[in-house]
Amino acid sequence: MGALDQYYFPPVTKIFSALIEMALQGDLWINLWPSIYRMFAGFSIAVIISLPLGLLMGASAFFRDLFGMVVEFLRPIPSVAIIPIIILLVGIGDSMNITSIAYASTWPLLINSIEGIASVELLYVSCARSFQLSPARIMLTVILPSALPQILSGMRISLSMALILTVLSEMVVSTNGLGRIILDAQNTLNTPAMYAGILIVAVLGLLINVGFNWMADLAFPWIERYRGVDI
Repeated sequence: MGALDQYYFPPVTKIFSALIEMALQGDLWINLWPSIYRMFAGFSIAVIISLPLGLLMGASAFFRDLFGMVVEFLRPIPSVAIIPIIILLVGIGDSMNITSIAYASTWPLLINSIEGIASVELLYVSCARSFQLSPARIMLTVILPSALPQILSGMRISLSMALILTVLSEMVVSTNGLGRIILDAQNTLNTPAMYAGILIVAVLGLLINVGFNWMADLAFPWIERYRGVDI
């Protein structure tokens, strides 16, 4: 029973030994960079699509009515469920990975952008109009700064979704990447390497989250993020 437990839950020393072996042999770096590329490529596409669309839908009832039903129809569909459709449309390879990552990453940012823009205090907009500011100026100086905390929150969630779909899509169809490391280790019954791959994903996710918060604080120091309440 003890040997079985060690097979399913290997000692930490074996996991770190497998991790060091991956790093020294180069397997870690060969598979890490493709995952990072796919993740940020998919996330960038999601930002390009969802941010302008979210601003339009949040600021205009016309665009909300025009795209609202489409968004609500597509949003609940799991990204895994549309991978076969993506393969039919773009084929197998990085295009499939990046498209599925972009699809999953779009929704958190899109919804947060819509809600952030739509929830801006009307009093702020009315005051800006009283100074006869143009609609573009109102958007840039009043609406966007007010909605920015919620938009940044959506971006952070989208980044997490991008990492999740990167690993998942690499497990489904890919010849390299962190997802492939984990799947290959599982298929060869190499549980220490499998846990090492999971550990790499966890550390990467932590670094991305910390790095994003640091850059957001640096770029927008006037935004005070919620840090909890002492009771």
